[in-house]
Amino acid sequence: MLVTLRSKILFVFAVLLIIIGSENVWAQAESSLHILRVAPYNQAVPGQILDLQVEGLGAADYLMMLAPKDFKIEVNQDGVTQQLNPRVVSPIMTRQTNPDGSVGEFKRLQNISFVVPHGLHPGEADVVLSYQGRQSNPIKLAIIERPMPPILGSVSIITVNPMSLPPPPRPFTRVDDLGWRLERDSKAELHVSPLPDPDDPASAVLIRFKQGGTFTSAIAQVVHRAEKAERVSGANRFSPARDSLEVEVPSALTMGPADMEISLRANGQTSDPITVKVQIVDSTRSAEAPAENAPRLMAVTPEKIGAGQTLMLSIDYLRTLNPDPLQTLVMIERGTARYVLKPDYNSAAHAPNWTPDVPVMLMARATQQIIGTAQVRVFNSLRGEQGGLSAARTIEIVDEVVPPEVTSAAEATDADLASLRQMYDIQHKAGRPFAEYDPSRVYFAIRGGGFDPNPNLMRVALEQNGRRATLAFADFSLYAGNLLILRVPEGITAGPVTMTIENRGGESFSTPVIRKFNLSKPR
Repeated sequence: MLVTLRSKILFVFAVLLIIIGSENVWAQAESSLHILRVAPYNQAVPGQILDLQVEGLGAADYLMMLAPKDFKIEVNQDGVTQQLNPRVVSPIMTRQTNPDGSVGEFKRLQNISFVVPHGLHPGEADVVLSYQGRQSNPIKLAIIERPMPPILGSVSIITVNPMSLPPPPRPFTRVDDLGWRLERDSKAELHVSPLPDPDDPASAVLIRFKQGGTFTSAIAQVVHRAEKAERVSGANRFSPARDSLEVEVPSALTMGPADMEISLRANGQTSDPITVKVQIVDSTRSAEAPAENAPRLMAVTPEKIGAGQTLMLSIDYLRTLNPDPLQTLVMIERGTARYVLKPDYNSAAHAPNWTPDVPVMLMARATQQIIGTAQVRVFNSLRGEQGGLSAARTIEIVDEVVPPEVTSAAEATDADLASLRQMYDIQHKAGRPFAEYDPSRVYFAIRGGGFDPNPNLMRVALEQNGRRATLAFADFSLYAGNLLILRVPEGITAGPVTMTIENRGGESFSTPVIRKFNLSKPR
């Protein structure tokens, strides 16, 4: 989901699903159209939806929403080729844990999903992807008789700095508790893969819950959500198409722990089940189980922050902040000392039509009231401390403002600007303004980390021939965690420039980071 905001904060959301049980290591990147892997397995049964994770699409590699009609997939077995249309094409960002336990680099890829066609028999098949006349490498797909067990994903985390997220578990690791809290008598969206073809009556996801000695079955269906571009609360929101699994959580379940058994059915065969521990909750009776219904912090970044800098907090479910999510507060504690912050930003304000199970992100600025190791919590003030206070996460607050880490600064390339141009085109065609991009202007890109997501808390300046131009709020166009794209201000022309960037905390600034680069395009 791509979002740009013209309020206090401007950035791109990256909603990341940490997939449990991934078993492959990434191949080396190539400049040509290249299928890195078939996910979640390179083994499948006809009727299942698989993903081709692809690089080498040029500018499209970076957070672009591409048209499925531009892709074709060929599956060849025994000299017989079937040509398929993709179901969904969407940008993803992913990171793998290598077999030796080391963490791989983040990769920006395109995810192309397709249904394994009927007519294939057990054995090997070759899959090839084509895009606008370009053809990928072939990749092997093993057709098997019985589906593999499902891969399950943890609770979603919303963040603007995906590099700060923990890596997925080591390959072949099975995790039996993913932190799922399911609201009884409601619909929940779960991360299960591979999904079945919703148009295939022989394919399904089978789910049942066990509490005590009682088994209760649940209805699960695959729902296709179309690509969407809309303006919500002054924000431009861009959502790529996707398939998701909706589960009707039975009303017959009682509040408390349950074992959730999930298996896959395809081509008339059923996989072995995966069992995961879940918590059944009921927000209408939260007083009976306050801790189980309280908000929960999934991520707090950065872990070390200067006084006055922005702290980002991801909460697992919007429903834990009801009845009024905008009244949510942030608490900073150390021993008996405590102070309360009203967030500068609350994503719930920009999500009036989102489901109760979406994650929520808050941004708040730590103050100098507590310096050193501290605890941070979120507080649903309308439920009181017993049922509205999250468990604590540890952070460190220091006196000095922490500077950003800059790896490079340069004139923005076509690839850097591709997603902005696409968003501009979508909004322009819809007759809506998109101030973040002007085709007549020149832009530059800063790569690194530790950028404050609030442009008002950064100071960026360009200097050329003795003239210094400090960028205004309107010059900040895109923030995607490790990438900032900014507009070159008036008066800066082609030639060498010196860039200075500082984070701000309270009334002071960090140590300036200085980089020199060359602008080739005149203003």
